[in-house]
Amino acid sequence: MTSYSSLTEREHDVLECTLQGLTVVQTSETLHLSTGAARDHLSSAVQKTATQTRREVARYAREKNWI
Repeated sequence: MTSYSSLTEREHDVLECTLQGLTVVQTSETLHLSTGAARDHLSSAVQKTATQTRREVARYAREKNWI
């Protein structure tokens, strides 16, 4: 698995939105990103943590106290 510092600031932001229950579209609007960029940041966080889904990566980040 990865460490807190290997995630970018935007990946952290996207994970926080995911934990709040926001969809990718809502996340993109909240963070003023395109929907594709929000998906890319989320996918990158999933890959870096070797998780499978956006909810799984958000739970993992919360368990590690990253967000």
